[in-house]
Amino acid sequence: SSAGRSPTAVLVVGEPAFASAMDPVLEPLGHTAVVCAPADDPLQIALEDHTLGAATVLLEPGRNGLHALEIIRRIRPKLPIVAIGAQASIGEAVRAMQLGAESYVPLHSPSE
Repeated sequence: SSAGRSPTAVLVVGEPAFASAMDPVLEPLGHTAVVCAPADDPLQIALEDHTLGAATVLLEPGRNGLHALEIIRRIRPKLPIVAIGAQASIGEAVRAMQLGAESYVPLHSPSE
């Protein structure tokens, strides 16, 4: 429950359309989105924004989502991270969890 907690920022790593889609999910919970693309420097954001309470990372084919996840985990070891899988493969889910994601949410049914 978020009752009694201060609003937190959620680092959203993904393309602009993904970040826009996260706004309606985060706003009613009292959270704000801090957006960066996978090619940006999530390391810098994770170091500088001390209001971050969590991170979501969209894992898209050909993007740096897994690398961003790894950087965020290294810099902010206790920050909860949810990986959202565009491919929804079992291998991607396993890799995301190995790199420190607390949860993996597929956008559709997982494949081998």
